[in-house]
Amino acid sequence: MITASELAELEDQRDTYKSHSLMLGRVGAMVSDFCEENETVEAGVARLLALYHDLKAQYNWDQLESINNKNDSLQ
Repeated sequence: MITASELAELEDQRDTYKSHSLMLGRVGAMVSDFCEENETVEAGVARLLALYHDLKAQYNWDQLESINNKNDSLQ
C-alpha cells in the first residue's frame, strides 16, 4: 500500500512533469512560428541561437535579463 507521503511525492512529480510538458510545448510552438517557410526546425533553431548570441554580444546581459523579466511579469 502507498503511504500519504509517497502519494504526495508522486503528485509533485506529476505536476512537475505537466509543467515541463507545457513549457516544452510552448518552446516548440515558438520555434515553429519562428521558422520560415520550407525551413527545417534545425535550421530555424540554429538561426534563433545565432540571433540570441548576436544580441548577447551587442547588449549587456543584465539589461537583456531585466527586459526578459519585465516581459515575463507583464504576461
